[in-house]
Amino acid sequence: MTIKSKRCKSTWLISTASLPRNELRIVSIWNNVFMFIFGGVFSSLYMLALILLGERFKGPNLAAASALFTAIWGMGSIIGPPLGGIGMDLWQPQGLLLVVGLIFVFYLPFPIRGYLRQRRLTGGDGAETTLSDKC
Repeated sequence: MTIKSKRCKSTWLISTASLPRNELRIVSIWNNVFMFIFGGVFSSLYMLALILLGERFKGPNLAAASALFTAIWGMGSIIGPPLGGIGMDLWQPQGLLLVVGLIFVFYLPFPIRGYLRQRRLTGGDGAETTLSDKC
């Protein structure tokens, strides 16, 4: 056993022993399975988004896009759970779904704008044109 694993185990033991007794409930195995799958799904979404960034941007633009994406993902991870909690407190029991729906409604204009912009640049027939071709 390495020193690192001993430290990990001792940290776990101390933190578990310091919890109040009612926090040491045994969690259902199905909850653990669900959380494992849930974590895998969201980790794969993050990786897929980085792959799509890599296909779209190159060089310094890739570094800037990756940094911006990571910052926005982090902000969503910090802001999202409290917003969901506030929604559940205000509109029980559908508050979480309402908050997620409102976030989607707020986000919806961005992909629509991108789609319309791309369609305008291609002329609607799929052929690439540039702004100089249109002038």
